[in-house]
Amino acid sequence: MLAVSLNEVGKADTREDGAVSGLSGLREDLEQHDFAYLTTSGRVSGKPHRVEIWFAIVDGSLWVNSGGGRASDWVRNLIVNPNLVVEVGDEQWSATATLVDESSAHPARERLAERYQGWSQGNPLSEWASTSLLIRIEGQYAS
Repeated sequence: MLAVSLNEVGKADTREDGAVSGLSGLREDLEQHDFAYLTTSGRVSGKPHRVEIWFAIVDGSLWVNSGGGRASDWVRNLIVNPNLVVEVGDEQWSATATLVDESSAHPARERLAERYQGWSQGNPLSEWASTSLLIRIEGQYAS
């Protein structure tokens, strides 16, 4: 699979190192969908474990929150093996998750709250948006 990143105008740029530096050109296309589907590998069984989750594209990465924090089964899978498959609409790609220990304000928290809770600038974030475990997902997106 050829790794592709999209520049600000949505044109594909290939990178030799195999990394994808951004999904910013796809934000509108991906965010027309309400949910992403993440498939992790079971930490004990190795079997696929698929969850439906809210998501946002911020700074060229796909972001999700885990309201259950590190206790959520799918997050526990990611701690053991951060590799996963992401599906949004008809698109699917391999990715790697990074758990972000930031309880303070972060643009991804704000974007998630805006998309799913009607949050707007100047208002406090909900408990979910401000305290849940923030996870950045980056990977190989092939258009």
